[in-house]
Amino acid sequence: IYDPQELIVPRTVYGFDESYVQIFTLAPGKGYWLRSSGNGEIFLSGN
Repeated sequence: IYDPQELIVPRTVYGFDESYVQIFTLAPGKGYWLRSSGNGEIFLSGN
């Protein structure tokens, strides 16, 4: 995740595995939620 404007609120990236769980590594094909501090751009890379 590239967040040049530091919009992602720390420790607020979540996935779902029977309940919401904090995520530290993104996996292809999964869905995620995060909290941002405002409007802007957050970039994801496949690398």
